[in-house]
Amino acid sequence: MKHPGRLIAVAVGSSIAAMSQWRFASQRRSRVDWRPPRPRTMSLPLAARVIGEGTPLVLLHGLGASGDYWGSAYDRLGDQHRLVVPDLLGFGASPRPTIGYGPDEHVAAIEACLDAAHVDQPAVVVAHSAGAIVALRLAATRRERVRALIMFGPPLYPDAIDARRHVKRLGLLARLFANDGNFAAIVCRWSCAHRRLAAVLAELSRPDLPARIARDGVEHTWASYTQTLDGLVLDSGAAGWLADVTMPVVIVAGRDDPVCNHAFLEDIARTHPNTSYRAWRGDHQLPLTDPGLAIELILDVADSS
Repeated sequence: MKHPGRLIAVAVGSSIAAMSQWRFASQRRSRVDWRPPRPRTMSLPLAARVIGEGTPLVLLHGLGASGDYWGSAYDRLGDQHRLVVPDLLGFGASPRPTIGYGPDEHVAAIEACLDAAHVDQPAVVVAHSAGAIVALRLAATRRERVRALIMFGPPLYPDAIDARRHVKRLGLLARLFANDGNFAAIVCRWSCAHRRLAAVLAELSRPDLPARIARDGVEHTWASYTQTLDGLVLDSGAAGWLADVTMPVVIVAGRDDPVCNHAFLEDIARTHPNTSYRAWRGDHQLPLTDPGLAIELILDVADSS
């Protein structure tokens, strides 16, 4: 690319041009009642907040987010359970190695985090978006670690073409990556070099999200973002892992979620034992926009599994 500055200006301009449309859309939604969760209590092997004692619950966030996505409403899960909410490898406050963000590397990091948090029983693992693919891989390859699995808005697709078509709706960087990886690399690396300004732009461009959640969208590196997107969503064939999953699985998708292939998720639930599919009113941010209903489901699954 001969003119990275010009391309950055185009990307920023596109974000601002779309801002009014996003603001209009946000005004039609009910206000998100999100409050900051308790501080993280672990920094290694992953940054995580760990609360309470009892049977374990693990909450995993999606791409371009952190454990803070699961706000203070979810902290009360620690009243009766051992609650572990990590930042995924390469995101939030967790370490950011230069390589190694495939599904098995993410699973190894989660497993090390559970060991450090003294979780020695199978956990109910609850995950959102790309984090659901990490959770699915954990359930398929470390069955002794998972008692039940809840996936909100999982990016599961029948093939790579369908994955690329849907992944463009995960956000600006994902859309740029799907269309032009070189352009996306320039934008992402500029964001890393100007992280404070990028965080402000992220907040302005996503008025539908709490400011702190929007700002988390720049807390990663080009390696962690692209290798996670490639390894977990675009090239993983993650739906095939369900053949190795024996514990209860609940898939939840918003009826207006453009990231999900709803027909494919329904087919998964019909063809895989112990798997159910639920469609809720809402979009891709169900754990954020309806924490009460999400918590009710989590406790129900934890009590019945």
